[in-house]
Amino acid sequence: MTRTIKITRLMYGWSKWGGGNKGLVKEELKEWYCQSCINLQKKELPSYMVETATREFVRVCSSCKHKMIQKKLKSYYELIKLFGR
Repeated sequence: MTRTIKITRLMYGWSKWGGGNKGLVKEELKEWYCQSCINLQKKELPSYMVETATREFVRVCSSCKHKMIQKKLKSYYELIKLFGR
């Protein structure tokens, strides 16, 4: 009896782009950068995903997320204008 692997598993692997099939390895980082204020954040600090386009997200820190809520900003692009970019 031969064991077969589903074609969808072979095609897609662990990521939407098939990174597992290409031999890519996920790395656990101890630090990360906020993509709006560009400050270095520790892994223990919370991060928030903000949508930039359909199914495309950026990772922002809690300070930037708070600014979005406080100033009632609707998009990521309005947030980065606060930082002069």
